[in-house]
Amino acid sequence: MKPHIHAPRFALTLPALASELRIVPFRLEMLPAVARLLARAFVTSPTHIAAFGTFDLARTEAFYYARLAGLDGPGVVALQGTQAVGFAHWTPGPQSDGHRSARALVADAVARSADAATAERVTLWLDAWHAHTPPQPHAYVGPLAVEPSMRGLGIGSALLAHVCAQTDRAGLPAYVETDRLFQVAFLRHFGFYAVQELDVLDRRHWLMARPLSRA
Repeated sequence: MKPHIHAPRFALTLPALASELRIVPFRLEMLPAVARLLARAFVTSPTHIAAFGTFDLARTEAFYYARLAGLDGPGVVALQGTQAVGFAHWTPGPQSDGHRSARALVADAVARSADAATAERVTLWLDAWHAHTPPQPHAYVGPLAVEPSMRGLGIGSALLAHVCAQTDRAGLPAYVETDRLFQVAFLRHFGFYAVQELDVLDRRHWLMARPLSRA
């Protein structure tokens, strides 16, 4: 039985934020600012701490700089004025040669900027995710992040609603991984449901899917 898809709930009720927030396509010149945003957003995640160490912004930023440089598929940035306050990306799956090339690029960047043990942990992490992606066509969502000081204002909801609309237009169900329990609840509001749980680097991960909505 297909899970019920809940209508997205938007929290953009603050007039100043709602009037200033724009969602625009990611451009290469945004890469440094978005890499710093992603580093701030993910530096406290359990898996990033396991891979890079406690609150290691420099290594986390280097990781996302390489990941952004190897992106395949559309990315969007939430701007408040000229400041990047959120980011979302998706790419058509299954992850194949393009994904492996991007993964190799990230792993190589980490190997050059970190010690061998860190590079090995990152490789194990990315390989574990890749091994569990669905074999059928889908939209692979991630990274999805909001500036930590601006969480709870509806930015993540606006970004994910945008991504879900794009994946629906593309005729693809969506797939995402998270290691944060609060994100599991957030994703469920958009019709995602947990299909599997696994431990990566001794951290629990939820693998979640969203069926195609034709509404």
